[in-house]
Amino acid sequence: MCSSDLGVVSAQNGHLRLANPIYGAVFSRDWVQHQLAALRPPIYGEAIRAWQAAPPEERPSHLISGAALEEAQQWAKGKRLSDEDQEFLDASRGAAEATRQAEAKALLAQEQARLAEERARVAELETTRAQEQAALAEQDRSEEHTSELQSPCNLVCRLLLEKKK
Repeated sequence: MCSSDLGVVSAQNGHLRLANPIYGAVFSRDWVQHQLAALRPPIYGEAIRAWQAAPPEERPSHLISGAALEEAQQWAKGKRLSDEDQEFLDASRGAAEATRQAEAKALLAQEQARLAEERARVAELETTRAQEQAALAEQDRSEEHTSELQSPCNLVCRLLLEKKK
């Protein structure tokens, strides 16, 4: 049953007009807004009212995210939302996506820093190992040289070397 059939409104010049001024007093714009607000999920309703009342620079702080955003999106499915409801949901989705991207970027930066630190530790260990191997090789050459000079074959060489000094 339509409101025109009930006598609440009548068509005049292509527009709907209230048939009786009492209906205008009872079903005022405030009443309609209150009824629409009652249909919204509680957290969403509180957030959008705060968002609507806030100055433009403070509106982002009233957006919803996480479970509240998911609940609001489920509620909005298949509904024809007001322009403000749609704007609020779009802004909330955009902010949630920006937050997700920022978190992913931060995680990536942390992982890259961890990998760079790990690479530095590996390079330091490799340098230390190379130094140790060089020291061992030098010690082996020194011992080899000393043992050569102490062998009977090289005794003459050693004596000649000492005589030159």
